[in-house]
Amino acid sequence: MKKLFCLLIPLLLTGCDAIFGTREPEDPKDDISRSLWQQPTSPGIVLENLKNAFSERNEENYLRSLADSTSSERVFLFIPSQEAAVNNPGAFQGWGLNEERVYINLLFSESSLPEGVISSLEFTRFEEPSIPSDSALFEEIYELELEHTLENVPPKMMGIAKFRMARANDGNWSIYRWEDLTFSSENDTLNLPSWSELKARVQ
Repeated sequence: MKKLFCLLIPLLLTGCDAIFGTREPEDPKDDISRSLWQQPTSPGIVLENLKNAFSERNEENYLRSLADSTSSERVFLFIPSQEAAVNNPGAFQGWGLNEERVYINLLFSESSLPEGVISSLEFTRFEEPSIPSDSALFEEIYELELEHTLENVPPKMMGIAKFRMARANDGNWSIYRWEDLTFSSENDTLNLPSWSELKARVQ
């Protein structure tokens, strides 16, 4: 009986360690790996990553789609629509990656976009893309729909985005210049504010 008891003690201690043992902390990168992020080996994947960043409200993946001068020879620059620049003088002066980071973190916060509400981005080809070996120009009609809590901002934006992309030495693509244009239509119901108007109000 004593022998049996002595044999059981190590097994009991092992079981307790499994229950109460310290759990290894999760790597923050696991959140990215569990998302819809795809390695941007082509310009088209960059646009898919942007769309998925909105559906998942993932600010990290949104920013990874933009050129970062710390890992790229390019410096990101956003050019607002003419109307937004006039309506918001000085708001877009030197708008780069840091401004995008502030904007997207505020937009994806619980106070702006409560959990469970609609957050979607869609692109429609406006012009056939030009894709040389290491750069690309995509012109896309976008529709951005957000059930946000922001004041004086409509729930839907529409316009034309001119994305200039470049391929880095590691083979991955990113947007280094983003020009926003107002979408004009004979149908007044489609004359929605541009994405620039949203960015101007979320700072």
